[in-house]
Amino acid sequence: MADDPQPLRKAMHLQFKRLIADPFSTLHLQGHASVRRPFLVVLDGLDECADMRAQRRLVAMIVEFIRLKHGLSLLWLICSRPESHLKRAFWEIPECGRLELLLDRQSRDDVERFLRESLANIQSDNSDIIPSRWPAEAQIATLLRASSGLFAVAAIAIRFIDDTVSEVSNPMERLNALVSYFGNVKRLGTKFPLVALDHLYSQILSSIPKETFRVTRRILGHLPYRFSAMPRRANLSAQSVCNLLQYDQFRFYNALRGLHSIIDIPPPEEAAQRHLKFYHCSFHDFLLDPSRSGTYALEPDDVFAEEIESYMLWHQSEHSTYLHDAQRWPDQSFSEHQDRTEPPLELSWASPQNREKIVEEITEAIYSDLWFGFLSKLANGGKGDKILTLISSYDFRRSTSFGIRHLARWLNSHYPSNNILRTEPAGDKDLQLLEYLRVIGSAIDVPNRPATFSRNARDKYLEYFFVGYGEKAGLVVSAIETGVNATRTISHILSIGHPPSEMYLADHRRWLENDDAEYRELMQPE
Repeated sequence: MADDPQPLRKAMHLQFKRLIADPFSTLHLQGHASVRRPFLVVLDGLDECADMRAQRRLVAMIVEFIRLKHGLSLLWLICSRPESHLKRAFWEIPECGRLELLLDRQSRDDVERFLRESLANIQSDNSDIIPSRWPAEAQIATLLRASSGLFAVAAIAIRFIDDTVSEVSNPMERLNALVSYFGNVKRLGTKFPLVALDHLYSQILSSIPKETFRVTRRILGHLPYRFSAMPRRANLSAQSVCNLLQYDQFRFYNALRGLHSIIDIPPPEEAAQRHLKFYHCSFHDFLLDPSRSGTYALEPDDVFAEEIESYMLWHQSEHSTYLHDAQRWPDQSFSEHQDRTEPPLELSWASPQNREKIVEEITEAIYSDLWFGFLSKLANGGKGDKILTLISSYDFRRSTSFGIRHLARWLNSHYPSNNILRTEPAGDKDLQLLEYLRVIGSAIDVPNRPATFSRNARDKYLEYFFVGYGEKAGLVVSAIETGVNATRTISHILSIGHPPSEMYLADHRRWLENDDAEYRELMQPE
């Protein structure tokens, strides 16, 4: 991987082949000593992978590998919560043994040992203010009843008690509050294992003042939706998230105060290197399930619109202006633009030492992954009037073509009568953009046609459509090559004041002549 990191950027089945199947098969054929004895591969938390289809696909790849390479001594241990789609997948595999781990006496004993040792450590660390006999056995009994053998509940309870950052940092007071709260919850125990967890989450969130929770909700909404499109570089640092959401340091950390028991929150001095993350995926599930979280639930459509708005604002801002180059294909890395003059940037929280790093991190993540991923998610979703309103005022002159065809399909499917997307010019600005297209047509001998958003032909051609209004409009020109197995497309947005350059035309000629392997490599299956 150090010599060739490319496999990590490939599709999942190619990663599996390059990183697991091929190396182990080669070692087996060579009779290497490392594969003569059973080799255990542990895959924990399968249910936390990208989506249900990806989870089932991974299981299918493992099963196919086992059947085709049955001589290999690879053993697979796959651990997951008992989600219905995974239970079905495992039941369909005769080679698969199954063991359901129940909350038995042993698990409860393990949790009790963890609680007692953790509380003893808290007392020892604070022996000057906490008496040696703390806590009372009755308090431990209440925590055990609430935990019901679940380490997740016990771990969150301990982090809550030992939270030294919150306003109330006295462990004795925090334990008293937690025990009192659990004492008023009737349905606790092994029959209702998630009840204690949900009540614990609710209790923690209830400590946040109402006037602060609006910011808290926005940050909480960003975390699960950041991964919904499974971008490669979406692990933005905490400081980058703060800047992306346009909060200053005080508002950001004030909104997260009291959540250290359920979210890994780096201190300010480490915020530029570390990212926010939930300690347990159950909190993610809790937030997205109104029946569990009630008033604290995240409304998916609202959060999605807020996320899109954040990315659009960054696209349009001066932060990323120097990455908009209408003279080149937008498939270049950040470093390739460093010779451009950067405009002054005013971030909500940055130092002269890390300002450039934060801008680069957010911009690359949005351009390369988040923006494309969210437009892909949008294309597979339903109508969204809030998002349409945002798009209607969007300045497509300062956009990239990443994911633009996903956006076009969504508009064409759900808002066909809205002329924000069109193939006929709607004014003088559109006519000027068509002149740019004629320049391309006269420079290279290739047909151009209005977009149909279909894949019927086997051909090589340019396809175009307008998106946006007036001076903010862009003409999306796609170089399309259709074949037997796939349609390959690369798109670019022409904007007013930026006629196609010689370099732009040269790129088209190379594509037409099909003699530039590096250029063809840029053509990605749509």
